[in-house]
Amino acid sequence: MAGDYIEIVLKDEVGGEEHEGFIVGLTGGFVLLEVFEAWSSDGVRIIPLEHIETVSRDPIHKDRQAILAWNGAVPTEAFDWLNLSGFRALFASALAVDATVCLHDGDEMEVGKILAVFDTAVRLKLIDGAGAWMSEPLDYPFEDIVMVETGDQYSTVLRRYAEAMAGKNAPKQ
Repeated sequence: MAGDYIEIVLKDEVGGEEHEGFIVGLTGGFVLLEVFEAWSSDGVRIIPLEHIETVSRDPIHKDRQAILAWNGAVPTEAFDWLNLSGFRALFASALAVDATVCLHDGDEMEVGKILAVFDTAVRLKLIDGAGAWMSEPLDYPFEDIVMVETGDQYSTVLRRYAEAMAGKNAPKQ
């Protein structure tokens, strides 16, 4: 199934959401799904296997893969830097490249940059929905994480905006 365009459905107790994309990584703990929105790459979703209800590849997914390939969109190795051996390693690899992440707990999503990685949690500097840095960091327990996103348009633009606005408000030297 690696490299195939598939659909993953999460278990009801973690939201029951459906996610489509190319499998570009798979370990004993996670699947790495490269997502395409409006026929363009929109980053990856890292989903713990324990939260997956079903994985399917129906004729519609084969058709979408053919359209994507025709349009020049194929699975990439752009996210090979992610270490999928566990949450600690995953967030350490994201910290090393200063990646913006979206953490999902089933009901809510937090967007931010990683400040530190601990044995059972990750510390984020959060960005609110209006594109402003929040003053207090958040320690997010691994056990609450249903899915992690990175490289997506939403969080990338939100962070660029937050950084630009923070630079405007910085004292002049």
